[in-house]
Amino acid sequence: MQIVNQIIRISKGYYVNVADLEAVMPLQAESTKKRITFAENAGKKHDLTLGKKNRSVIFLRSGAAIVTAIEPETIIARITGRAEQEDVVAAARQKRNIKRQHTPGLGG
Repeated sequence: MQIVNQIIRISKGYYVNVADLEAVMPLQAESTKKRITFAENAGKKHDLTLGKKNRSVIFLRSGAAIVTAIEPETIIARITGRAEQEDVVAAARQKRNIKRQHTPGLGG
């Protein structure tokens, strides 16, 4: 799939050129947190959550890290242009809800 100057929305009023993307990752991984810290120390961390819960981070080829309130699955669906975007997001949410229900010690 060739991507040429495709622009996607990553937050309210904020867009990014898909050709500049290096990775889209959830925030839970320790390696992700290290890369965010590295970008922050370099002055290249951008928080575009607008006060909402942090859900994913987009790493750009320039070394910038963009923290968003959008699920990684939603961003990937926007990049690939999938018509079934809602299905992808709904499946990811359902998977998270199932994990929460079965977490020991939390009444599950």
